Formats: sequence, structure tokens, C-alpha cells
Amino acid sequence: MSFLRELSILDLSSLFQTPFLENSNLTMLLQNLTLLEELYLDGVNLTIRGNEWGQALSSSLSNLRVLSMESYSFSSPIDESLCKLQSLSMIKLDSNNLSSLVPKCFMNFSNLTSLSLTDCALNGTFPKEIFQIPTLKILDISENDLLDGSFPEFPQNSNIQTLETSSTNFRGTIPASIGNLQQLSTLELSVCHYSGTLPKSMTNLTQLVFLRLFGNNFTGSIPSFHMPKNLTEIHLSFNRFTGPLPSAAYWQGLLNLVYVDLTNNTITGSIPSSLFSLPSVQWIDLSYNQFSGRLLEFQIPPSSVLASVDLRGNELEGLIPKSFFKLKNLGDLLLSFNKFNGTFQLDRFNTSGNNSNFSSLTLFTSVKLASCNLRTFPEMLRNQLVLSLLDLSNNQISGKIPNWIWKVGNGSLFFLNLSRNHLVGMHKLYPLPNLQTIDLSFNQLHGKIPVPSNDYHVDFSSNCFTASIPLDIGNYLSNVRSNNGLTRIIPESICNTSSLKALDLSNNSLSGQIPTCMLALSGPIGLNLARNNLSGPIPDAFPVNCSLETLMETY
Repeated sequence: MSFLRELSILDLSSLFQTPFLENSNLTMLLQNLTLLEELYLDGVNLTIRGNEWGQALSSSLSNLRVLSMESYSFSSPIDESLCKLQSLSMIKLDSNNLSSLVPKCFMNFSNLTSLSLTDCALNGTFPKEIFQIPTLKILDISENDLLDGSFPEFPQNSNIQTLETSSTNFRGTIPASIGNLQQLSTLELSVCHYSGTLPKSMTNLTQLVFLRLFGNNFTGSIPSFHMPKNLTEIHLSFNRFTGPLPSAAYWQGLLNLVYVDLTNNTITGSIPSSLFSLPSVQWIDLSYNQFSGRLLEFQIPPSSVLASVDLRGNELEGLIPKSFFKLKNLGDLLLSFNKFNGTFQLDRFNTSGNNSNFSSLTLFTSVKLASCNLRTFPEMLRNQLVLSLLDLSNNQISGKIPNWIWKVGNGSLFFLNLSRNHLVGMHKLYPLPNLQTIDLSFNQLHGKIPVPSNDYHVDFSSNCFTASIPLDIGNYLSNVRSNNGLTRIIPESICNTSSLKALDLSNNSLSGQIPTCMLALSGPIGLNLARNNLSGPIPDAFPVNCSLETLMETY
């Protein structure tokens, strides 16, 4: 191939197989290709040493414009000899173990339009001057957690379209001169150490499509500037933003917005209902802020593609709007830990007789209504055919667990949390093919312990059961029964279990001896028998094959 002296483009990249190219072959391959302008060696395993790859390139390819050697091609540092290739316009070295500094001489690439060094184990301080290269359009140095740096003042003639520094050690503030990046479409600065407020000059970023600033220390309010019409994603979560959201009119113009994530800030005020009516929005996460007030019914028709709404951990009050239950594609509704008054407007729908009123209602896959002051089981759950996760914990639901709850999801339910309510009874545990966990702890359940008919984890702790442990418990044991009124002995059949990971029988009234076979259970296993009336000796030494990791046997 070295005899192809007129060759201008060489692409040896591999998507599925990993060809090997020895060091000597690389030098010989390139030495006569003096007219080569584009070189693609993505995924090619270059078994070269030290900085020889850079020297091989710079000594032969003075006309090189495009250099692409990504995806674990080599593990060698960047050599400054690469800076001799003054015609370079694109450098793409992603996912190589460079473990080096970025040479400051890169700032002298006067034709550079794209520099991509993501996931390269870069270290040291990134040269600020590279941000100021007038021709630069794409700069991606993300996924280099040892790379330090901060932003310079951006020049007025900047052409940057993509700016990504996520998962680096960059810090400092965003300068007001970022408004000079009028061609910017992607701003990805997540999981760094940036701080300060967002400059109002960001209103000049009219071409912005992706705004991802999550996982920093930004403060102040979210500016009330007019976002660009093509914006599709806003990720501002895990910062320190305060104050209210911009007004409803601010959101109405974002016709292409798909994803809004503001979780884990300290944003206050009300949530504009117009946010749920954006025609393209699919995901809204405003959880764990300090939003307050009532959620209003949607005055404008809601998004037909909205799939997930997460408003957990706020201070929302009043009724839960029935508008949510008319969103045909809404799969996840997460409203836990608010101050709702416990009444479902949806329960105004007639649920008796035929179910035609429910034909247009949402079929959820996940419903989280923990700590919502609910007093009864929401009737709308009866008609949920695909529900897989249901959390009604920490409410004020009283009475017996209705039999219809076991039909929710039509067999797809795998997680059910009814803990910390005022439930007093249940008929039995029904067999559900996909069920993995039921949490019934901290209620007032009494009488005989229901026996699960198939293998899933049940937490019965902190109830009022007073019966003895069933003699065949080992055949289905995968649950917790602490803090009840269980009496009599621990049966030997408890050792028949094959799926036990933890057994908590503390705070009961059990008597007799601990079955010796429990010392030979396969594990690892945690065992808590504290605060009972057990008697008999505890061995000074345990068998070599004993799998107990934790044993609590006080009192």
C-alpha cells in the first residue's frame, strides 16, 4: 500500500473485527503516502510504543487534514510532534488511553474545526487558547476526570457549535461572553465543578438544541430569557438553583422541547400547567424541589406523547388533577412526598357497571403516590392492566387490603409497597407470576400470617400478628417478620429454604432453642433473633461451611 503515492484518503477502520498493525508497518505504510489528506484507523489495534505514532504521522503526512484513530486503537501519549501537521482540521482520538497533557501547541492549528478527545485519560490543565481558535466548531473533551480547566473569554467571531466538558475537573463560572457562541447547538457541561449564576447573555444562543448542565454548583434563578425554538433538552438537575420557574409564556414557545429535568434543586413557586401541554414533551422531572401550591387542570390540551411525570418531594397541595389520567402515553406518574389532600379527582369517574369511562384513561407502568395523604385505595387502579410498580406507602389508608389489588397490572406487577398505612387485614397473598417484592410493614395487620404461594420477598415487620410460625415455613421463606407477636418455637423446616438472604425474627415472643441446622444454611445470610424468649446454648465456634455473615441474638 505504501506504493500508492497518489492516495489521498485511507480508511482501515473496523466496526466488528480488530485488525492489528505493527509499529514498523505503520511507519512503512505512511512513509510514501505524502499526499494523504484523510486517515481513518478507528478500532485498529496499533501495537506501538511511546510517542512513535505521532512521529510517524508528522514525518510523512504534512498534508493531513483529517486524523481519526478512536476506539482503543493505542495507549500512548500525545506527542508535540503532531503539531507539525498544520493542515489538520479534524482530530478524533476518543477512547484511547493517552494519559497525557493536551499540548498547548494545539492552539496553533489555524484550520482546526473539530477536536474530540473524550475518554482519553487526559490530565493536567487544558489550554484555554484552544477555546479561542476562530475556526473551531466541535470541542469534546468529556469523560476525562483528571483534566482541569476553566473557560476563557470567548471571542466574538467564535464558530463553536458543540462544546462538551462533562465529567472533567473543570470549574469556575460561565463567562458572559458565552453569548458570543451564536452557532452553539450543544452545551454539555454536566458533572463538573462549575458555579455561579447562568449569564443572561445565554439568550443569544438561538441555535441551542441540547442544554445539559446537571451535577454542578450553579446558583441563582433560572433566567427568564427566551430559549431557542429548537431546544429539545434542558438538564439542570443536581445544582443549587433557587427562585421560581419562568412564567407560563416562557415555556409556550418551546415547541420542540422533549426532555425537562430540574430535579434536586431548590426551585420554588408554582408549576405552570402549560409545561405539560408542550406538543413534543415526553419527560418532565421536577422532583425534590420546593414547588408549592395547587396543580391546576390543563387548560390547553396536554402533550399526546408525554410518557413520564416526576413531581416527588415537593410541597404541592390540593387535589391530584384528573388531567394526568387522560394522557394516553403517560407510563410513569410519580407524586410521592407532597402535601396533597388525599382525594383523587379521578374517583369521580363511575367505576361500577361497565368501564366505558375508563377506556380513554392512561395505562400506567409505574405509579408512586407515597406520602400523598391518601385515605383509600384509588379506584382508578382497578383498571390498570400493565402496571408493574405501585407505591402507596406512608399514607393514611385504613381497613382491609382489597382482593382486587392483586389483579392490578394483570400479572405484570413486580413491586408493591403498602407499608406505613393503617391496614388491618387481608384475605391471602395471591400468586403473581412477576412479583418480586411486597412491603406490608408498619401496618396493623393481625391474625394468621398469610402464606405466599410462590417465591417473592414479603416484609411483614412491625404488624400485629400473634400466631405461631407455620411449620412448613422453609418451603416458601423469603420474607421478614420482625416486630410482631409471633409465638412458640422456630420450626426445623426453616432450614429447607434455598433463597434466603436475610431473616429477621426480632421483637417477637419466640421461645425454645435455635435450630442447629440454621448454622449450615447456604448464604451469605444475615440472621436477627434479638429480643425474643429463646433459650439454650449458642456454640463458641461455628462450622467451617457456615454462611452466616451477621448474627444478632441479644436478649
